[in-house]
Amino acid sequence: PGMVLLHPSGGTARSQTPYAQQLAAHGAVVIAIDAPFVRRGGTSILTFMSLDRREQIQLMQDLRRAVDVLIATGTVDPARIAFEGYS
Repeated sequence: PGMVLLHPSGGTARSQTPYAQQLAAHGAVVIAIDAPFVRRGGTSILTFMSLDRREQIQLMQDLRRAVDVLIATGTVDPARIAFEGYS
């Protein structure tokens, strides 16, 4: 199985490491990504400007790419990929 993780607004992909390790210990291939607002150094997911729209579109593209990466490993069944996000 594969798993895509998205951190809560106060976290990062790295903050998901302990949980990702637990999932991996049970056989999952795990990828955690940073949301665009983290990459720009933001402390809030919402700017209440047009940036929000662009970042949400980018986030959806990033999540789709994460699934592509899991599939490309050749060890993940495409029918067994999950997403888990926090707020």
